[in-house]
Amino acid sequence: MTINQANKRAMFGRIAAVINQHIVFFAGLAAFASAFEHFQNLLEEIDSAADEKSGELKIRDASEEMLINALMEVAPALCSYAKKAKLPDVKSEACITRSELEHLALIDLGQKAKALAELAGRYAALLGPHGADTHSVAKMNVALSKFLSAAALCSEGPKMNLTHAITSLRNLFQSADTVLSEQLDTMVETLKRKHPEFYREYRAAREVCSSVEQVAATAAV
Repeated sequence: MTINQANKRAMFGRIAAVINQHIVFFAGLAAFASAFEHFQNLLEEIDSAADEKSGELKIRDASEEMLINALMEVAPALCSYAKKAKLPDVKSEACITRSELEHLALIDLGQKAKALAELAGRYAALLGPHGADTHSVAKMNVALSKFLSAAALCSEGPKMNLTHAITSLRNLFQSADTVLSEQLDTMVETLKRKHPEFYREYRAAREVCSSVEQVAATAAV
């Protein structure tokens, strides 16, 4: 979740808690019961989507780090060999720093790793004097395979890919906002005179989040 989403999710939780504490006030109000149930279901979906997004990031980050570590065991040796053997094309491909790898987009990192794996396989027997061996090359190939599998899991497998997870989370927040502003807020207004204490608690929960979000938004400008 973004900071604003986390603040808003906390507000949603406070609203739900206040309503549950005074649920007896809404006895017999079918429209309110339906809207509140929908709201609570949306909160569960938000939490589930946030966990899914977080899980995909962990899968991706772990395989990405493993791949970069493995590449840095082979790329310098391949670069050194290319310089000595005067192979400018190989040198151009292999002479890369860890920082450069870490700043590549995922798709570019995958393509770079494939190119290095192809070169390393071609020159594996000649890399020993330069600090790598066939074991290092094999290790890199394993890391590349795991990275590509993780990427496939996040983009083509049964889980949502990262872009879809972010979009889904945003849509869920928008839906919860709509239920809150267009249904629950309106219904709570009808209890303002009859149950003023509950009304004040409800509005306080809304206003606290609003001010927190304003601070976060101001800090981000």
